Amino acid sequence: MKVWIMTLDDIKRQETTFKYVFRHSDFEGVNCWCRLDGKAEARIPGMQSKAPTEKETTQKQNNFINQKKSNIMANINSGILGGFSGKVGTVVGYISRGKAFMRHYVKNVQNPRTRKQQTQRTRFGVIVALANEFLPAVKLGLHKMAQSARNSEANSFMHLNFDSVSASNPFDVEVSYADLKIADGKLPEVSFAAPSFEETNSIQCAFIGNVEAEGADSSDSVYIFAYSPELGKGLLSAPVSRSEQSITLNTPLGWNGTTVHVYGFTVNGTGVASDSCYVGSGSIN
Repeated sequence: MKVWIMTLDDIKRQETTFKYVFRHSDFEGVNCWCRLDGKAEARIPGMQSKAPTEKETTQKQNNFINQKKSNIMANINSGILGGFSGKVGTVVGYISRGKAFMRHYVKNVQNPRTRKQQTQRTRFGVIVALANEFLPAVKLGLHKMAQSARNSEANSFMHLNFDSVSASNPFDVEVSYADLKIADGKLPEVSFAAPSFEETNSIQCAFIGNVEAEGADSSDSVYIFAYSPELGKGLLSAPVSRSEQSITLNTPLGWNGTTVHVYGFTVNGTGVASDSCYVGSGSIN
């Protein structure tokens, strides 16, 4: 007594036998039924199972190979010394921005809420919030730097300025605003005077363009950026040319009475920036 599994191809080849089986399904010793996968199965005394076709054999081999592949923990693309992705022993390999990295595999990820860990998380949260508000200026001032590092401008800002955020505990965070860097480059700087807050809802900065400096051009764009810690908001000025002698940034009405920190930088027509400078701070009238 053998079991023979009939597929649709079997039905075509064994049409007579198939009809006979189902027409005589009550015959002694014969049991027939249809399975959930759509195949017909018949238990017939003395019937021999057919040999697998070449297509079926190939499919079985492919299934075996695919099963083996599913157990592979890592793919090595450039030889034994090259980069890889996946887990090998206690090491995890991954590719980020076209570069290969490895890190230690931690089986049970812990989330310690120690005072030191909470302090670090608070510092990180502050620098992320600053990067978000400084972004209009950072997209201009750190664009080339971020491009070179295959990074985003916000990440470049956080990398440059993380040490400017300090904390002795999670509830006492200080930002050294005078040390924040929002532009980086080889373009000659302009020389800013201290900001003036005499006009209502306005910040004015006089500057010397240094047009004669090597690499400078009278058409280079000069910007100032103001940040209010009380409001957690930043404002970028419209650009003026290096040949001008002053720049003005108008502030919204809600900024009256708040203290702002002012930064300045220059960008040329190809996106190359100067280093930024901290111009000063003051209160908006």
